Amino acid sequence: MASDENPAPQMQSASNEMTALVGGHVIQAGTITGDINLGGSDRPAALPRQLPAAPRLFTGRVRELVQLTEILRSHADDSTVMITAISGSGGIGKSYLAIHWAHQNADRFPDGQLYVNLRGFDPSGTPVHPSTAVRTFLEAFGVSPSNLPADPEAQVALYRTLMAGRRMLVVLDNARDADQVLPLIPGSSGCAVLVTSRYQLAGLVAVYGAHPLSVDVLSESDSHDLLVGHLGRERVDRHPEAVSNLLDHCGGLPLALGIVAARISLQPEIPLDVLAGELREESSRLDALDAGGPGVDLRAVFSWSAQALSQPQSQVFKLLGLVPGADLSSVAAASLIGLPIRRTLGLLRDLERANLVHASASGRYRMHDLVKLYAAEEAEQLEAGEEWDRALERLVDFYLHTAYDCSRQLYSRTRELVLEPPERGSLPLTAADSSESAEWLAAEHGNLLIAVRNSVDHGWYVRAWNLVEALDTYHRRRAYIHENLINWRSALVAAEQLGDAGKMVLAHRNLGDAYSRAGRHDDAVHHLQHALSSSEATGDERGAAHTHQVLALAWESHGENGHALEHAQRALEIYRRLADPTRTATSLSQVGWFSAQLGRYDEARDRCAEALALHRSSGYQEGEAHALDGLGYIAHNTGDHLAAIDYYREAIEVFRALGNEYWEPSALDRLAEAHVALGRRARARELWQQALELYRSQLRMLDVAKVQEKLSALDEG
Repeated sequence: MASDENPAPQMQSASNEMTALVGGHVIQAGTITGDINLGGSDRPAALPRQLPAAPRLFTGRVRELVQLTEILRSHADDSTVMITAISGSGGIGKSYLAIHWAHQNADRFPDGQLYVNLRGFDPSGTPVHPSTAVRTFLEAFGVSPSNLPADPEAQVALYRTLMAGRRMLVVLDNARDADQVLPLIPGSSGCAVLVTSRYQLAGLVAVYGAHPLSVDVLSESDSHDLLVGHLGRERVDRHPEAVSNLLDHCGGLPLALGIVAARISLQPEIPLDVLAGELREESSRLDALDAGGPGVDLRAVFSWSAQALSQPQSQVFKLLGLVPGADLSSVAAASLIGLPIRRTLGLLRDLERANLVHASASGRYRMHDLVKLYAAEEAEQLEAGEEWDRALERLVDFYLHTAYDCSRQLYSRTRELVLEPPERGSLPLTAADSSESAEWLAAEHGNLLIAVRNSVDHGWYVRAWNLVEALDTYHRRRAYIHENLINWRSALVAAEQLGDAGKMVLAHRNLGDAYSRAGRHDDAVHHLQHALSSSEATGDERGAAHTHQVLALAWESHGENGHALEHAQRALEIYRRLADPTRTATSLSQVGWFSAQLGRYDEARDRCAEALALHRSSGYQEGEAHALDGLGYIAHNTGDHLAAIDYYREAIEVFRALGNEYWEPSALDRLAEAHVALGRRARARELWQQALELYRSQLRMLDVAKVQEKLSALDEG
């Protein structure tokens, strides 16, 4: 035992203080100020500079570059890692964007930049395992394989330890999913992580607060600049039409543009218009977008995304490729797929997360044209013809039944159709009111027109006919002149294939009317005379009277008011004999109008007044508007301009209430004439400007020219 005079030495605490990397065995020492490496082969680590070369021809993406920089600045004063998840379809330029920004901002990360291609979507089909990527990063820090911890979690911990306190950028390119990325996220607030993926990586956004950045196609001007960068301005400027076609068919997809440029550069003897021709044909477009190699074969690049899909997702992807329209609603998609709406929405969201479809704010889904072409090719390679046909039949039935319901809600005089029940799995809608009906028809109009053509192409002639009938009044009221003309051509084909004489007469009559409205008088008279002869040969007086009415309008459009009046009078005689009050009233308006055109104002006034009374008693508003328009014309031409203005205003109000845009501009034109007669030139100018806009929107260029002449005369006067 020690005495107080000679105390035993006291135990002192020991600790290590290290200010540099330690590799190898653990040692006990005091203060260590240099590198220690016992029994290992680790070398002093150089700063990792792993970024690939910056893309030489990077173009556009100004918004995305600014957004990335703003995200970095937003993390300057907090303790979190900046994570940005850049997503987009294959070939859209995600990697180029990330690498370009990384080079631009390398000086913000003085401790180095790490990069790994995770091969989430790759010809090998095998993504890089996170542990492999971690080991690669550790080697970049100078950690030798012999000194790596055996446990993968310990490797991740060591990686994060080495990143601590550093200002580094980590680029995780081509990730398959969030699970592949998570072990590679450092914990140091001075670090930033850019992740690129064909998937949206919602897990990173939801759990780790990653900033999502979606990359879409290049604008037309940026696409043009990219092609100029590849080929040179002189060559691009020498072939403007071919270049325009090339840009159009590449659809702003940077990889497609790069492949086109590569083919042109490698085969300079091929004229640009020849390559543009290859792209113009859908059957050869993806073949043309192959420069000879996995990374420059667009079909192969798309296939890597498709291979990652589950069987149900793949089935929906292929079905969407068969739909010829630009986009479709979720209910239309459910009808196509034949699944309940909830299940369909889940599959659509899966494809959206994979950036194979894109959803708009209004809930409509679309595919890039080239992705869609690939999906259609994949669908056609399967022996599932009947299955695909049933899917398209369900979609057409959805459009047909919903269009018919909307038309009946909007227009009480819609012709009654006897429709077969929709295919099982089709989900037609019932609109709540006329406003909802109008919105649906406007949103689906392009797809409805395509459904007509598809029905004819597939031999579904009854569906084609009924679709044309369901859309006819909507087209007339909205002044879709050329669309209605195309529809009735299809309807005539359908009627002939069905061998239905009554439908053929109706098709010829409505096609004649469509040709007349389009300014093609000879074609109009040809079809109308065919309809009239057929009706007279079968003793169909009502059909003959209907055709006389249309012939009256056709001859008026041709400037032959005398012939027009003859046909209107023939129609009036027949309708009176048939005791049809509504049709009698429409014929009275016609007779009154054409009599006024010939200067017979007293007779005209009587006929139009009688028509107005009949229409008001029957509640036929469109007929009422035409009668008011006629009375306005008569009043104006007999010097009562104030009365004319009142009639015209009332007619225009009714046309607008009915959504009848075809007749509204002609009434505006005549109302302007009445104001000019009263010296109200400013008001007349406003009205003619309104008429001019409507005529232009309807491509009625002869009427546009006439109104422009009147405006010019007003300026000169």
